[in-house]
Amino acid sequence: MKSRQVSAKTTVVCDICGENILLEDSKLKHKHFPDGIHIDYFSCEHCGAKYVYLVTDAALRKDIKRRGFKSSASYMKTRALELKCAYADRVKELP
Repeated sequence: MKSRQVSAKTTVVCDICGENILLEDSKLKHKHFPDGIHIDYFSCEHCGAKYVYLVTDAALRKDIKRRGFKSSASYMKTRALELKCAYADRVKELP
């Protein structure tokens, strides 16, 4: 599955070191877990802190592929947020 698009102009501030992080699609990393959970994330180039961008399961990936993530389907966005919260502890497993 292709990664979600991130605007090259998107900038976030690292919670740990306070440095600005310019997000680009090429900086997104992906981790696939055996239970079907996929995590897209990025890291701060200065301190290495990891931030989760998107967590998906098989059903959500199917909906994204069929409708696109920018779809008006609020349940898809709600499901993505639920997964992100449910699997937040997996950040320590990211390379």
